[in-house]
Amino acid sequence: LMLLVPSDHAISDAQAFRNAVCSGTVAARDGQIVTDVEHAAKQLRTAFDDPRARVAKANAARSLIHKDFSSEAISKRYGARLQDILKQGRHCSAA
Repeated sequence: LMLLVPSDHAISDAQAFRNAVCSGTVAARDGQIVTDVEHAAKQLRTAFDDPRARVAKANAARSLIHKDFSSEAISKRYGARLQDILKQGRHCSAA
């Protein structure tokens, strides 16, 4: 069993862990999470058996994480979202 949560989520106690698992269950039921155990096992076996494929996948994952989830990438997304919110006028004005 592997539980992956976004970096902006905190699991600080048993109830938070239960909530995360329950949310994942709902996502899996809705088709948002791949639950094909045979496919996952095949992918793990390939990674174990083929060092070149393993390194290639690791490098691709590293590149994707750097491109989409680095501090710079996240900052750009937050900045763009804040600009959208400001354009829509959904902000507090100074009192």
